[in-house]
Amino acid sequence: MNYLSNGEKRLDFDSLTTCMPLDPSYTPWGMEVDPDTGHLLYFAVKDEALWLQVLDPRAEKVLQTLPLWQVDQDSYQWYRVSEDQIYCITSKRYLDVLQKNDQGLYSLALHTPMEEDTFYWDYLTEADFAFHGDSVAVAERYLDLQAGSHYGFRITVLDENGVAYQSTYLSSLETEGRMNEFPGNWMEKTKITVE
Repeated sequence: MNYLSNGEKRLDFDSLTTCMPLDPSYTPWGMEVDPDTGHLLYFAVKDEALWLQVLDPRAEKVLQTLPLWQVDQDSYQWYRVSEDQIYCITSKRYLDVLQKNDQGLYSLALHTPMEEDTFYWDYLTEADFAFHGDSVAVAERYLDLQAGSHYGFRITVLDENGVAYQSTYLSSLETEGRMNEFPGNWMEKTKITVE
């Protein structure tokens, strides 16, 4: 690791070494580090399926290989790693919740069908997820394409049968598709309501 004159760290690519070779039969799709265990969570495609491999780079071994779902050229996938879960969504209309155990390995905790328009795909990176054993709640930005609105939010709850609840909550900060303009100290004059 090199340090710049202002104290920032800079990665020295000449000093990088291979800590663990990856199986070349898998095509990389994504990788995250589990902050609790230091394991690498390696998402990859093999034989037209998306897989999760849990890797221990210190021991240089694969701890787990878990199939997720079939993929093709027309499908797209998305995932979010949280403290104890991984949330996986595919355009093939499924949401899976993978639950981490005490050893840092994962098992399928919830597999739920959904429609392609259940979520706003462009805003999933900003969404919040909460798993409750037999259901998952997702809070995401509200988007009304016709009005150009995005100052509210939408809550969706899914269980094993699909969408159990979905509702949009609008903000009084917005009227007619744009943010209200408030003179002066608008926070003291604004009442935020949830409808």
